[in-house]
Amino acid sequence: MWATPLVSTTTVVSTTTPAAISEPPANPEGFDSDDEFAIDDREAKSGEILTPTSAYTQKKPYDMAHDALQKATGLWNQKLAQKSSDAALEAYDDLMEIHFPRRQKKARKKLREERRQAAQIYIESSIAYIKKEVEKEKSTAAAKQEARARLGDLRDVSREYLDLQKQVVNAIMELQ
Repeated sequence: MWATPLVSTTTVVSTTTPAAISEPPANPEGFDSDDEFAIDDREAKSGEILTPTSAYTQKKPYDMAHDALQKATGLWNQKLAQKSSDAALEAYDDLMEIHFPRRQKKARKKLREERRQAAQIYIESSIAYIKKEVEKEKSTAAAKQEARARLGDLRDVSREYLDLQKQVVNAIMELQ
């Protein structure tokens, strides 16, 4: 049986002045000598009303996915395989959740191209990272088996693209 959490509706108003908040605590760790769990005065207290310093606007899902794709492309160009792989997978997943109406043919075509680009970066950077890890482990049998399993996981993304499927299969065959 799940318990429902209790929510406090009381508001705590801080009596700390702005000058006191900006001053560092006397003890570098922020703890009093006799109290192990003292709260640093610079942190907001629970229930204290915070005013944002700038307006935050939520981006559209397509814009967020496009930014993730640009980030993945930049990381892959810098030869950062692991980070590029993570960013490309995030971009691919985000792009797969976006759908345009049939009438928007140009937008749909661009979306398909960006999905393909994200999948390609994900597959290529993942294969490069996995191969580097196998080399680091001096190509032991256990490392090769782990690499084959990880390469098999790439099939979920590569199933839509024949050339990417071939890359994954070739990488698996190299580790036989």
